[in-house]
Amino acid sequence: MSQFDSYCTFDDLVDIYPNIDEFDSKSPIYGFEGFETNQFPTQDGRELQVSYNTGYIKSLFIDGKDWGEPARIISAIGEDSLKWYYNQADDVLYFFYDGNANDVLVEKGDNWTNLKKKIINKASRYFDSRVDSNISREQFRDKNGEFDYIVVRTTALIACKFLINGYEPDSPIAESFDEEINFNIELINKGEAKLSHQATTDSSSGIVRIIELGSPEKSLNLVDTRGSYTGVFDLIKVICTTPGAIGTAKVDVYTGDKTNGIKSKQSLSDQLVTGLYQSVGFGLEVRFQGAESTTIMRLNDEWEIEVRGLGEELQDLGAGNIRVTKMTRGGSGVYF
Repeated sequence: MSQFDSYCTFDDLVDIYPNIDEFDSKSPIYGFEGFETNQFPTQDGRELQVSYNTGYIKSLFIDGKDWGEPARIISAIGEDSLKWYYNQADDVLYFFYDGNANDVLVEKGDNWTNLKKKIINKASRYFDSRVDSNISREQFRDKNGEFDYIVVRTTALIACKFLINGYEPDSPIAESFDEEINFNIELINKGEAKLSHQATTDSSSGIVRIIELGSPEKSLNLVDTRGSYTGVFDLIKVICTTPGAIGTAKVDVYTGDKTNGIKSKQSLSDQLVTGLYQSVGFGLEVRFQGAESTTIMRLNDEWEIEVRGLGEELQDLGAGNIRVTKMTRGGSGVYF
């Protein structure tokens, strides 16, 4: 299953439920006693100990430390650093330990790192199974190759639910995630949740992204757009060439070029930042604003405006029939 994408990371799970580390699925093993055998000699200072009716053991942990791979047979304990053996037929655990195993925390379970990866992978596959098959999985990513937030969050919710239920079936905490999981998936399937690749009816006014800005709350920022872009698709670059406050700062504007690609053609130079709506070309206007009149723009502060023409819009044809973009004008993308 490693060839498939995982849509979230463990940090995303922590964002959903900060105490998710509590559900690492380990369970304690009790009732150890010494075990005498003549199959192999007792190791110096270490006694072979045994616990019965432990239940299946995949990995063994002593005071939280992974005790390594199990021996294939009981007589191999002690060879090549093999410390333990689980007899699944008899449901018996054997291992060498220096001291009394009843005085330490002995647990069975899965390696936490491996378990996290496995659960996130399963949550991603579950998310795949719930999302309409007509939606391409490549459409879950934005232009930077990152998964859309609704995909990340929904998968993280599913993974948290799986981890918690593995520790406590029918947990009310896990059940509380179901409403948002189902709601988010329904939005995606109906086309009501806009993913990054989709054009909506306001896309011609532009979607602004900060590329380089020291501190958005303390900087003169590009805060609004209006108008309708007259092309089909472009990523417009706006970059500060003269630092300063409104009335002093200046910006250059770059658009796409059919030969050299996006952000390669300078369309406007040294445009004074006025604080009013001002044109960046092709029917689109932008406005800059700071927290105060003296708030400044810094040299090389940069923004990107993703624009699509009025002829590109998202059509919702119902669940199972999502058309990404409708083109009302012929031809492919146009750069000016």
